[in-house]
Amino acid sequence: MAEPLGTYGQTVGRSTIDPETGEILPASAEVLTPQAKRSRKYSRARSMAKLLQDKYLAGCHAWAQSKTSPVAVNVKRAVQRSGFFTGLQSCGLVHVCAHCQPKVAARRAHEVQAAIDAWTLQGGAVLLVTFTLSHGRADPLADTLGALKSAGRRVAQHRAFKSLAPAVGLVGRIVATEYTHGANGWHPHQHQLWFVRSGLDLAAVKGALDPVWQASLVKSGFTASDAHGVRVDGGERAAQYVAKMSTGDTWGLADELVRSASKVGRNGSRSVWQILDTWADRLAPEADRGQAARLLCEYAEVTKGTKALTWSPGLKKRFDLAEVSDEVLAEEAQDETTKLVTLLQVEDWRHVLRHRAQADVLTAAEDRGAGGVAELVQRLHDATFSRPEIEQPDNFRVTIIP
Repeated sequence: MAEPLGTYGQTVGRSTIDPETGEILPASAEVLTPQAKRSRKYSRARSMAKLLQDKYLAGCHAWAQSKTSPVAVNVKRAVQRSGFFTGLQSCGLVHVCAHCQPKVAARRAHEVQAAIDAWTLQGGAVLLVTFTLSHGRADPLADTLGALKSAGRRVAQHRAFKSLAPAVGLVGRIVATEYTHGANGWHPHQHQLWFVRSGLDLAAVKGALDPVWQASLVKSGFTASDAHGVRVDGGERAAQYVAKMSTGDTWGLADELVRSASKVGRNGSRSVWQILDTWADRLAPEADRGQAARLLCEYAEVTKGTKALTWSPGLKKRFDLAEVSDEVLAEEAQDETTKLVTLLQVEDWRHVLRHRAQADVLTAAEDRGAGGVAELVQRLHDATFSRPEIEQPDNFRVTIIP
């Protein structure tokens, strides 16, 4: 499709890419404070909404659920830097929303981890199977992603796989797709968490899958290297492997499946959010910003309406897990650990939005409680500010925040 980014784009971030799978390894230098991460999330959300001109993104965590209802400021008891709002709209667009993606991912990770724990308690094991394909920078994401998914379906229907599944005691799979972009264009690759019996020969599993994967890809017009097309890791090894990919302290096997968007890379291979950072940086070369815009629009179009995670039929029921949509998970739910700090009335919330002060309000709530929020809101009322106010339409057809 587009040419690889220039020097600026290639040096964003400080991480490296696993040459075998395209996995993004952890950043080694940049450490953001919780407040900085939160500010970056709001900035990225505004940037993505502006770039894609998407009304749902623009209104997510900005417009109140009712034009006449207050917005609640909450914190989690005994948890530092845990402030959040309730009473706001959520878009549930898990591929492109900086608010909904991490929220949904965290909750999906709990589901995945619960299944892993239940299965291992029953004496089973988990395998992390990664499928990749070879491609070039001229290949559109729609083509490579389509080939990846089609080949995955063919594998599941192949007679060799149907023989392999009972042999390894496969009771179900959880499938997630990760997207990075580098010198060879978009690199979608698929992680599958297999629930199997313990004591398997991983090399034998890979040996059985390799020819099936190759044959399935060829039918879609693609190939994969014998060495890297299929990777099979055991649960313990996979958990250790993916733990080193995390920018945090608690990255585990479940997180690898659902939190790929929060990883970072360099040397031309970057996450979607890093590409967005390039577009949002006014000091970046215009050629790099233009290509970033094209890539993000392509990514948004291709991933529209797709799930971030899929489970084999009946697998959730097997572990007594309820079916909950991404849109529902994106709604911030209160529980017994939630403490209401204060309510922001309609006029106050309008000033918070005009000043883009959502992150500041949450920090004030965490540090100084209701009094700190009231003091900050009063300063916002008193401040002279030129950014025009954006009215929330009656029918919730939100407009872009400038």
